[in-house]
Amino acid sequence: MRTGLTILFLSLGMVSDAVAQETPPAVAIYPVLVQAPVYGAKVDIPSIPGGGGEGTTGTTDWGFNSAYMGGMELNSRHAFGEVDVLWTKPSASHDATPRIDVASEIWAITLKGGYRVYKGLGVTGGARYLSLDLDSTLDFPTSGVTLHGSSTRARWLPFVGGDWRGLVARKWTLGLSADVGINRGDDSSTRLRARADWQAVPHLSIRLGYQMLHLALGADATLGGVTRHWNTTQTMHGPEFGLGIVF
Repeated sequence: MRTGLTILFLSLGMVSDAVAQETPPAVAIYPVLVQAPVYGAKVDIPSIPGGGGEGTTGTTDWGFNSAYMGGMELNSRHAFGEVDVLWTKPSASHDATPRIDVASEIWAITLKGGYRVYKGLGVTGGARYLSLDLDSTLDFPTSGVTLHGSSTRARWLPFVGGDWRGLVARKWTLGLSADVGINRGDDSSTRLRARADWQAVPHLSIRLGYQMLHLALGADATLGGVTRHWNTTQTMHGPEFGLGIVF
C-alpha cells in the first residue's frame, strides 16, 4: 500500500511537469456517479469459544458489487475543495476453514480541501466520515462451532494527501489523487483515484475513472455469546462513471 502511494505521488509530479495546467471548471456537480467495485474483506477475532489465546482470521474471496456516489468540486486559481458521498452494500464470502460470510453497508462522506503549489500539483487535507454496519458469520465445520457477529461503527477520520489536475486536451481534464488516513487506534482509511472528465457540451461533463478505497476498523461485537474486540479491513476498487454539471 505505501509503495503504491509513493509511486502515485511521483507520477503526480511527473505529470505536472509534462502537461501545461489550465484552470479547471470553477464549479462541478456530479449528481450521478456509479462504481462497480471489486470487494473483499478480512475479519480478525482474538479468540473463539473453547479456544485458548489464539485468534482466528477469515478472509473473503473477491466479489463484484455496486456503489453509488455524488459529489461537488470548487476550484479557484490555487485553492480547491471537494465533497463526495459514497454508499454501498457489498458482500463477499469464502468457502474455506473457517468459512466466512461478510455483509456490509458503508457510507463514506469525504470533505477535502487543498492548495496548488506547482502548476496543477496540490497538497490536500481533510476528513472522511465512515459509517460501517458489518454482519459476519464464521463457520468451523470440524468443531461444529459457528460464530455470528455484527457491529456498527461511525466516526470521522482525518487524512492528508496529494492531488493533480490539468487539461490534457481542449475538452479533457485529467485528475489524479491519493490520500492516507491518519491512524486513530484501529481505524484508518486510504484512497487512490484517477479520473478523466470530458466536457462534451458547455455545461455537461462525462466522467470516467477508477477508485480504490481501503478501510481498517476495530469494533467490539458479540460473537458466540461473548463480547470480543475484532478488526476488519474492507477494500473496494473498480471503475466509476458519472454525469456532471459544470460552470
